[in-house]
Amino acid sequence: MTQSIDRDESRQRQARDKLIQAWQGNGQAPGEGKDPYLQRLLMRQLEEQHIEAIISAVERYLLPPFMFNLAKSEPVKREKKA
Repeated sequence: MTQSIDRDESRQRQARDKLIQAWQGNGQAPGEGKDPYLQRLLMRQLEEQHIEAIISAVERYLLPPFMFNLAKSEPVKREKKA
């Protein structure tokens, strides 16, 4: 886990694609854009200005707790079934 954002162009493109996919959904699950509450609160179409606003909000509000997380959690070790 890193303590910074990977600004590599290909990584940023992948992250943007994931954001758009989460908004649009796929054949198995509807996207966030189908939520009528989010449609009224935010927008119906995800445009570049909206993507930039989402990224800015994430960097401001969600990134710091991950960067400064002092609790070091260990992965759960599961025993293999015989």
